[in-house]
Amino acid sequence: MKYCKKCSIKILDEVEYCPLCRNVLHSVEEKDLLDKARIRLLQEDEKKLDGQEAKLRKKREELETACKQRDRKIQTIREERADHEIDAKAAKKRLKQVQGEFRQQAKENSLMSRGQLRMAEHKLERRRERREGGLIAYPNVVIRQRKYAIVLRALVFAALLVSSLSLLMDHYFNHSFSWSLTVLESLLFMAWMLYLFYRDLGYMRRIFGGVFGGLVSLFLIDLQYGLFQWSFTYSYPIAVLLIELSLLILMLVNRRNWESYLIVQILMLPLGFLGMVFYWLGLAEQELLSEISFLLPVLVFLGTLLLGGRRALAELHRRFHI
Repeated sequence: MKYCKKCSIKILDEVEYCPLCRNVLHSVEEKDLLDKARIRLLQEDEKKLDGQEAKLRKKREELETACKQRDRKIQTIREERADHEIDAKAAKKRLKQVQGEFRQQAKENSLMSRGQLRMAEHKLERRRERREGGLIAYPNVVIRQRKYAIVLRALVFAALLVSSLSLLMDHYFNHSFSWSLTVLESLLFMAWMLYLFYRDLGYMRRIFGGVFGGLVSLFLIDLQYGLFQWSFTYSYPIAVLLIELSLLILMLVNRRNWESYLIVQILMLPLGFLGMVFYWLGLAEQELLSEISFLLPVLVFLGTLLLGGRRALAELHRRFHI
């Protein structure tokens, strides 16, 4: 095993120079626990790469089979047209029908195009090239996780210290807990947001978790100062509008996979209707804001269905079998 002092990486292969900085490597005889953990991660990554390569091979075979079936049908139609068994209009209609069946089959079976296959294979090849150098510290997942864990623990300790001092000062000077509870609730929300970004939960769960945590914090602050109902009147409708705006931005950014957000749009329908329920129960005072928070998810969902066409209907059929 060799070690590069400049890059702080260890290399399994018997090479003389670091493949990253080209400095001379130094020999290392013993392996510590961190090295063993890196080797284990390296082996797990190798298994994942093998599994991805097998999936890509299967996808390519499925695509080639579907293309061969389509080409045979097209060749049959052209031969029948050459033998004057069918006229040009009927041949053109059948060719369009074959192309439509091929596209429908590609959507139902989630077939990848040749360009997508080449891109995925190129990414997989690049990852294998990076691993062939034997870099145990690439990617350095263990050290990164430990650094994040240390920073998170330090921030949690600082939040506990600040909240304790706030409660102590508020009780000592005012003989009650007033502003200190607001500080405590804000720090709890910050700790919740740090937890969401520390864990690999995905951006949609982070968005919903962050909005839910903010709503709970604002409701507790509203309840603390007498429940003036501004948390139901303003906070909840604005939170629904923010989530819908985030969905629209994500759909525009991820245009190739926009239909995956349909399930989230369906979830937003009852959440938007809940704002109207708050208004009917007297908890919310602004009727216009509640109506906007209810109508916007409905319009976005209907617009996605109308503009998406068959692709949106196929996604609903795949999700709910309707």
